[in-house]
Amino acid sequence: MAARSPHSPYPPPPARQLGPRSPRVGRGAEVHAVRSEASGFAGAAREVVADKSDKIWADKEFVWSLWKRLQVTNPDLTQVVSLVVERKPLEDVYHQNEEYTKKDKKLGLRKCEIQHMNNIKIFQGEDKRR
Repeated sequence: MAARSPHSPYPPPPARQLGPRSPRVGRGAEVHAVRSEASGFAGAAREVVADKSDKIWADKEFVWSLWKRLQVTNPDLTQVVSLVVERKPLEDVYHQNEEYTKKDKKLGLRKCEIQHMNNIKIFQGEDKRR
């Protein structure tokens, strides 16, 4: 065993005072806000994956229908080509809609970030008044 050092003639340092900037004050609400924000991001990610999955499934179905049309004895190539040509404008509309949806989600996330920052300012203001 190591020998104990003699007591210091100096008094121990004062205990740390908890102030408005202390990490312990107001943490519960802030943590809750961060968790809520994170769950919002996860929900948005699930929606994006679901949207992509739906588009891939629709593309698969379209290609499969074209394949079936071409497997007959005398396929009508003009009809198959016209289906592909008709689908192109639909894809453009879908792409535009997808872009608008992304921008709308981004805007929603920005609103959440602003709300989160406002909540932090409110909590910090309440802590300063204490």
